[in-house]
Amino acid sequence: MANGGNAVACRSKSVVAKHSAPHAKRAACYRHPSSCQANASQQDPLFFTKTSHHQSSAPLELTSFENMRALLKIIALSFLCKYSNGFAPSRNYQIIQSQRNPAPLREQNSIIKNKAQKSNDEETNKTNKKPLGNQLRRSFLISASLALTTNLGLAVAAPPGFKRIPTQFIAAIADPKASSGSDANEWGVWTVDPGPRGVFLRDYKKDIQGRNNKAPVGWQFDPSDWWVEEHGLIMEAPSFPLEKGRYLVTGGRLVTTVLEIGEGGKWSLEKGELFDVTHLPCRSARYTPQGGVGSGSPLTAKESDFPVKPGAEMPKVDGCDKVDYAVLFVIGKEA
Repeated sequence: MANGGNAVACRSKSVVAKHSAPHAKRAACYRHPSSCQANASQQDPLFFTKTSHHQSSAPLELTSFENMRALLKIIALSFLCKYSNGFAPSRNYQIIQSQRNPAPLREQNSIIKNKAQKSNDEETNKTNKKPLGNQLRRSFLISASLALTTNLGLAVAAPPGFKRIPTQFIAAIADPKASSGSDANEWGVWTVDPGPRGVFLRDYKKDIQGRNNKAPVGWQFDPSDWWVEEHGLIMEAPSFPLEKGRYLVTGGRLVTTVLEIGEGGKWSLEKGELFDVTHLPCRSARYTPQGGVGSGSPLTAKESDFPVKPGAEMPKVDGCDKVDYAVLFVIGKEA
């Protein structure tokens, strides 16, 4: 056992000496660098010296593994500098957080996306609501502008014996190509614009039915005979029949002429046809329930059918008969 212990001790010493020899030689070079520098490359290919601008040298020891790791770091840094989108702390923080725990970021993105979708939906609803209001205002402005323009023209070139009057609106039913007829007994007149005084179909239950069939401005609604205009507004009925006389009428386009209403419902235009003096943007229809009150009403009308295009037919309403009327502007009357 003693001899075996001595053998082990000798082998241990030889191993230690073998591994400590290079370190000792390098340590000597640290103490006397000038003596080792000349033959350093021949004695140890992995041993290099680093000389500063002060002519002092300091050794740098690198292994093959360290060389490879340093090279990989340089490649990684070059790639990062070339392809990185930025180094903003907030952006990098979000990227790092998403890599560490992507679930919260996905939830946050989902919340942001839902808010954006909700905002878009609200904006779409606002956008869908705007056209009807814009069309109403535009329709009223156009009507008023046309009437004003025509009245100014009438003041300059009014037929003898005619006087100007506030614009009135005739509801006429006849062949658009006719210039005379005998059905004026079925014509009525609104002495004021019925549009601004109307009630939207969607508000029928609240503003008419819930008020004992009386509109907020005071006119009476008749469930057995009711009127709707092109924007889906329930209107008061015109006054029937149109009185006899001579009226200066126009459709707000090229023709302004005299309409004469005579005995027995006879009517005639001095020039042009009924279509020429019809104001196309204004549409109106008269609805009567087919089976009496309750079989058809504003509740069975479809709001999606409105507004109606200029010159187009008014929509049908389930359970009701419909009659379309042309609208003529009255801007003067024989004195």
